[in-house]
Amino acid sequence: MSLKFKLENIDSGEFLLKALDGSEIKGTYSFSVEDSGRDDLKLVRGHVYVPQRFRGQSIAPRLIFRFGAEICNLAEKDEADYIHVVGFETPESRRVLSPIFSSFGYIEFETRKGKPNLVRQYLPS
Repeated sequence: MSLKFKLENIDSGEFLLKALDGSEIKGTYSFSVEDSGRDDLKLVRGHVYVPQRFRGQSIAPRLIFRFGAEICNLAEKDEADYIHVVGFETPESRRVLSPIFSSFGYIEFETRKGKPNLVRQYLPS
């Protein structure tokens, strides 16, 4: 399978990264970039999704890798640090996705209410 990636700017600060095999969408990474109140810091929130029938084909890791490249480009363009916080909607998504994000340098932390999350900072060069 030869995946191509397409980033679309849906709305101000809203993006959709598609993993495409021809014209078929195999997975997506939707994310938003928000101001933190500081000019040199942006907050990123997003969700990776791969339909059940395409799972087990390394699509999620490739989407996460490409997402990281896109965030690095945005950090460079804006001359700002980007902080990406990953939360998990279900225990299953945490079980599957946590090791993938960790392999890309994300660090685990828990909220004050004990909810598990991961975080990574992207810096301009």
